[in-house]
Amino acid sequence: KRKHIYRKWVLTGVKIRSTQLKFYADREKALVLFQIDHKNELRRFEVYECMLSYQTLFRAECGDELKWEAIYFELRGVNLYREEDHERIYAFFAEKMPLLEDLYYEYRDLINERLKQNDN
Repeated sequence: KRKHIYRKWVLTGVKIRSTQLKFYADREKALVLFQIDHKNELRRFEVYECMLSYQTLFRAECGDELKWEAIYFELRGVNLYREEDHERIYAFFAEKMPLLEDLYYEYRDLINERLKQNDN
């Protein structure tokens, strides 16, 4: 019998403008990521730099698995279309998304405040 964790994910309710938490899976990997999707490239870079400034704190919470090129966790060697990988993908999502959600709850106000200062 499969054990699933049923919960409501934060995902698009991040409250940091133009950002969201996402799940992704394809034929090679699964990702849990923090996506910055502002239409202005400069603004995307400002948000990323702001997140980067908290890298040490984030690493303390998430460990070294968190990739910083685009802020994500990766599980290689799984295929969304291979049923036997579904349990591993789901377990990965259930393990990693709460880490990003916790970071979001802990640092969203600081990040928003810092981004507001950059606007002035």
